[in-house]
Amino acid sequence: MKRFTLKTAAATMSAALAFAAFAVPANVLAYDGEVPYSDFGIDASQISEQDQFYDYQEYAVYNLQQAGAGNPGASQLVNQAISIVYSIPYLSDRSLQENKSNIDEVMDYFLPLIEEANVTEEFNAEKDYMITVLNRLERQQRTYAAKREVRRVRQAVANLQYDYSLSSSENIQKIYTIVRSMNRNIVVTNGI
Repeated sequence: MKRFTLKTAAATMSAALAFAAFAVPANVLAYDGEVPYSDFGIDASQISEQDQFYDYQEYAVYNLQQAGAGNPGASQLVNQAISIVYSIPYLSDRSLQENKSNIDEVMDYFLPLIEEANVTEEFNAEKDYMITVLNRLERQQRTYAAKREVRRVRQAVANLQYDYSLSSSENIQKIYTIVRSMNRNIVVTNGI
């Protein structure tokens, strides 16, 4: 009976969180370590610590899913983190905060990795787009010198690696800096 109650509470919270994704601005649901009970009109003081822990666990999983949404490169990290979060048991001999801290440690470890995967995915998508544009531009060139110049720039773009000491926009700007370095006396850039 107790397990059924917990599953029902978790399902209710998941449904409420899914509804909230469409009903409230995304920044309200940003992971800050606390279940937004007040957003749903729920008085947390009326919920047992064990149920609060399971709600917290579901909220962490929801945030992991949102953090990796739309990025296939992050899916393995997200699945690994979710598996770990779900494997964390509620220990009745510990306080709610101590139980939550186990989930927080997983979130503190995985969220930066997922964010890193997200920004590198964006960078790689921009790089792939530019390589496609340069391939098309190479086919349009009529001289060997112009084709060679486009290939040089395309290879330089392809060789770029994400630099974690720079911001995402600075990394993407590196792509366009290389493209702008193309010898325009040789190549008609057609809008690049």
